[in-house]
Parts: sequence; C-alpha cells; structure tokens
Amino acid sequence: MGLWLVEEGPVYQLQEYAILKNKEGNYEYVAWNYDQKKDMFYWLRGPVLILENTLCLTGISAEGSEENIENEFELKIELAQLPRWEKTTYYCALIGGNMASLLKSCDNGEFVDEESEEYKTVQEILKKHNITLKSQ
Repeated sequence: MGLWLVEEGPVYQLQEYAILKNKEGNYEYVAWNYDQKKDMFYWLRGPVLILENTLCLTGISAEGSEENIENEFELKIELAQLPRWEKTTYYCALIGGNMASLLKSCDNGEFVDEESEEYKTVQEILKKHNITLKSQ
C-alpha cells in the first residue's frame, strides 16, 4: 500500500483512518481525500493525542499524493486488512485551537449522543486538557 506502511511500528485501522506508531514511538493518523478533477488520492498525516479513552486526531504535519491507491474500494480493502484500533473507545478530530469535532465511537464510527453519560464523561476528560466538544 502507500507511504505509511514504510513505518517501523504497527499500523491499525480506525474507520476511514490508519493509525500508526512512528519510529519515535508516537501515534499518528493518516487520512485520504479523493480529488475528482485530478483523479488522484491525496493523503494527510498528523499527530494524535490519547486522553484516557479518547483518541484526538490533531493538525496536519504532512501531506502528499497517493499513487498506489486507484479507487475508494481499493482503499477500503487495504484498511480492512489492518488490525482494528482498540486502544481507545472514542475518537474526535481537533480543529482550530481547542475545539474538537463531534465525538464518535471507535467501534462503529457512529456519533455519540450529546445527552448520553458517555459523552458527558468524555467531555469532562477533554475539559481537563482545555478541549471542548463542539455541539451538533
């Protein structure tokens, strides 16, 4: 597959992302975007924070084109061959400063209901790190 498999550490699948352990021992994420005009996949890569039971995808540290993936179906097959990320229960993407996007379940990728106890518990954990969950 692509560039991210060159890493020394393990690589995991989390929904549409790959989570990898880099040579420094830190976790990073890799995401892909498809540009229809150029008929090409592009990858984005960035560091993650693990705050108790929540994985936070942070900014972008590198990006480039992905010549080894021809279509979205092939990407899904490649990701499905990786072991699933099971180190955290939830994930969110940090955007602009201290805001976090909506909370999702690592298990099924579904949004966690804002009224649920799980959401409120994660919200309290993130507040300790000055991160606020964005409302739907």
